[in-house]
Amino acid sequence: MEGEEIVTTEEFIQRVKEQDLFEGVMMTVVSPNPDLKRMQGEIAEMLGLNLESESLVERAEMLRARMSADSKRYLIILADVSKTLNLEEFGIPCVDVDSKRRCKIIWMSQLPNVFSDMRTQSNFKWSWVYPSVGGSNDFESRNNSIITDVMHALTDDQINPVVLCGMGGIGKTTLVEEVGKRAKADGLFDEVTMAVFTQTADLSRIQDEIAEFLGLELTEKGLRGRADKLHRRLSGTKRVLVILDNVSTQVNLKTVGIPFHCDKMSCKFLVTSRNQDIFNDMETKKNFPIDVLTEQEAWDLFKEMAGSSIESPELYFVAHEVMSKCAGLPIAITTVGRALKHKSKNVWNDALRQLTRACPENIPGMIQEVYPKIELSYECLESHEAKACFLLCCLYPEGCNIPIEDLVRYGCGLKLFKSIHSMVEGRNSVETLVGILKSSFLLVDSNKEGCVRMHDVVRDAALSIASKSRDVFV
Repeated sequence: MEGEEIVTTEEFIQRVKEQDLFEGVMMTVVSPNPDLKRMQGEIAEMLGLNLESESLVERAEMLRARMSADSKRYLIILADVSKTLNLEEFGIPCVDVDSKRRCKIIWMSQLPNVFSDMRTQSNFKWSWVYPSVGGSNDFESRNNSIITDVMHALTDDQINPVVLCGMGGIGKTTLVEEVGKRAKADGLFDEVTMAVFTQTADLSRIQDEIAEFLGLELTEKGLRGRADKLHRRLSGTKRVLVILDNVSTQVNLKTVGIPFHCDKMSCKFLVTSRNQDIFNDMETKKNFPIDVLTEQEAWDLFKEMAGSSIESPELYFVAHEVMSKCAGLPIAITTVGRALKHKSKNVWNDALRQLTRACPENIPGMIQEVYPKIELSYECLESHEAKACFLLCCLYPEGCNIPIEDLVRYGCGLKLFKSIHSMVEGRNSVETLVGILKSSFLLVDSNKEGCVRMHDVVRDAALSIASKSRDVFV
């Protein structure tokens, strides 16, 4: 079956039967007030067993004896569960994870906390299917798909940390905030805490933010004492999800007080970063790169922000051009859409002019909200040479394939790189710098060999940075 495909229960059962995974498959509805006798009878019918006794205990013993002695494999689906059942008392033998002869059980419920007591069992696995929130458009479907994947990763005891990485303004913070809400509501974690990093990480403030969510007061003055107290709290019996937002440089978790290991009762941490190489020293890390929106996803979000009037004959074409200038970046789409809502066609045409010429000073929020997201990624680059290479790339036309060999020649000719004595050394240096910029999502791969590209909005922000730069080549 397809890993991410959502099907109805009936379709699922049919596919299981077609693939001969089990000799017998049946589903019974549990309901808030389960009719145990009816449910036992439905399972017995699958087994070809006649339950003559009226005693629930005797009927359970007959079912248990039959399934324990039978060499066949059965799948039993318990639907509409509002509370867990004692399967042994019901008549289903304990599931031995190493046995190929025992039945498998699927529990299904619309209530998030029903299975919270079962989450530490080694033979129990969670799975979620979320309906779209706020509509069935492509943008919401995309977000729900990402959130579902992240939730699955958080249940995997072999994964820690989970990292959402992507360029500034791509929507990472919004996604992890939603993951935190759902993880708490579903009983996956007892507590969820969050800390936001800045370019210069203030570890004391980070400790305070985490502690505040936990209701913990850190009275110690030194970082070490505060870290020890936080570590003890996070290492307790409760399962805690720690969200670290906007991490730009490597963090020493021990210094902060965050315990790190992989087991069922460990503290999990979920990270957002503009740098996909963050925490690369941890073999148990899992990256979720967040890409820009597709054209349809972008249009769905743009219409939500700007209003349905953009689909009118008067505005449709100019609105579509304006949306395309945002190049799939959610923060740009949101900012521009809100700024132009209920505006005349003349205002839309002027906005298109500004976006086309990379001078959107009169579009509210673009300079104040969008550009700073990208400028922060630039400022976080530790290498002056990487910054120079980035500014060099913005001099190429919008949407252009940037030949890496050009960067080598211009960089060497302008003496942007230190201690380079040959073109071979220059090529090696540029390859390293391009890798740094791609890891920070300031450059992206091109479909043309030997080239890279710069996102349109990133280029506009880069030109703004370059206009204030003291580098003589800009």
